Amino acid sequence: TVPPTAPPELDPAVRAAFVEVAERRFGLRPTEQQADQLAALASALAARVGATDPLALARSLAAGHHPELLDEIAATLTIHETHFFRVGPQIEALRRTILPDLLRARAATRRLRLWSAGCSTGEEPYTLAMVLASHFPAADGWSVEILASDLSTRVLAAARDGVWPVERSNDIPEPLRKAYMLRGVRSEEGRMRAHSSLQSMITFRRINLNDDDYGINTRFDLLFCRNVLIYFNRESKERVINRLVRHLSGSGLLFLGHSESLAATSFGMEHAGPTVYRRTGS
Repeated sequence: TVPPTAPPELDPAVRAAFVEVAERRFGLRPTEQQADQLAALASALAARVGATDPLALARSLAAGHHPELLDEIAATLTIHETHFFRVGPQIEALRRTILPDLLRARAATRRLRLWSAGCSTGEEPYTLAMVLASHFPAADGWSVEILASDLSTRVLAAARDGVWPVERSNDIPEPLRKAYMLRGVRSEEGRMRAHSSLQSMITFRRINLNDDDYGINTRFDLLFCRNVLIYFNRESKERVINRLVRHLSGSGLLFLGHSESLAATSFGMEHAGPTVYRRTGS
């Protein structure tokens, strides 16, 4: 038998250089495994743009060049695990108390704005769209808009399509599944597609949360940034939270993942439920 081939030895300098790219461009803190993956990817990325020196390529990437390669690095650094109606207690709180309160508070303007930051392949914003459509029907004059953003253009393209394997529907309550998820035509057998009424509520944009300016003038009533902050280093995490809070309305709510928390008073927030925070400033 032929002995297995040993993996190529990773150049520590290249590894360190690509870790710096991740931290400088995205504010992300790679794990040891991810750092190894980046180093192993370096030669292939360099060959794609005709670069002979991975270290020189790393310096170019750190300066913001080759956005298509940066997108691939971003995909390597983030785990796009998601599903419909994730974090049940938050969804239940949304249905039982938060949305009824908003229904009364926004009765005059009939306008709601939400942001799903780190939306991955779209299950979260489409979940929100289903829940909101049942509370704020357009026929009653409500304008509900959802911004869905992610760092990776690859997952945004999938989210924009709004098509998933039919087995994903098991997480969707039956009445909403029947109302808003369409079984695929013959060419999409075994797939389901979001109803056009949901798609019309959602705008997809690539946003790097580590950027100084998101190019957004809107203030949001509800902002979901769940299981995203865990990827950031400490300094970047604080900057991101401050920027997100500035995009909340005066009493807007920020939803985090179950393993995330923040010192609410440090960011002008107060606890409003498990990993839910309310903005207290203007």
